[in-house]
Amino acid sequence: MELAEMISEEISRVDHFLSEFLSYSRQPPPRPIPTNVNEVIRDIVSECSNRPDGKRVVMESHLDPRVPLIPLDPFQIERALKNVVVNGLEAMPGDGRLTITTKWFSTDDIKKSGALWSSPFQTRGRV
Repeated sequence: MELAEMISEEISRVDHFLSEFLSYSRQPPPRPIPTNVNEVIRDIVSECSNRPDGKRVVMESHLDPRVPLIPLDPFQIERALKNVVVNGLEAMPGDGRLTITTKWFSTDDIKKSGALWSSPFQTRGRV
């Protein structure tokens, strides 16, 4: 690889990083609506499974159908989850498996496990 090509690629990476960083700093306030997180993940897996980067990464998801609609900003959660997935894919050397799993735990399940748990919804009286 020529030095000029390496410099050009590095400039592109820095430009992308700065654009992403600046877009986060200008993000509008969240607009939470009941969101199907499993559906958001299905869309991300579908979109990221067809990446033309030459890697042979198998993407799979194990989505718990009991996960309820959650009050989230669907655009912000999609962006956050997609960034995690893309970072995972880019960190892989060439082939591998990326698995995304959702699991619903009721408050009773969590209490029985002895785990420390608090919810911002509880403090507002919505459990």
